[in-house]
Amino acid sequence: MNPVQREILVVDGDERTRTLIEQTLTEQGFTVTAVRDGDSALRRIEAKPFALVVAEIRLPGSLDGMTTLQYARAQQPGLKCLFTSEFAPAEQCRPRRLHRQAVSPAGTRGLRV
Repeated sequence: MNPVQREILVVDGDERTRTLIEQTLTEQGFTVTAVRDGDSALRRIEAKPFALVVAEIRLPGSLDGMTTLQYARAQQPGLKCLFTSEFAPAEQCRPRRLHRQAVSPAGTRGLRV
């Protein structure tokens, strides 16, 4: 597998959640970079390509997860993203015309990539 295909960027303002996602993906053999906000994510994406971004919809700072992805795709067209949210209602996602949406209860039991 191409090394870039193993690179995942995790963007979440909650340190515990960010760490949990990072540890889970690392245990699955992925190389993970984890950051707190959209601005930090964009700086990382400018520096190197990622196969996937896992982003909280509501991020601290001036950029939410979806806006961060829009800017990220300008840098890396076709970049895939998995949005997560502890609080954002599904209606918040619909106006942006996401390709697919899955709703799951919190937790990583049984999570495999």
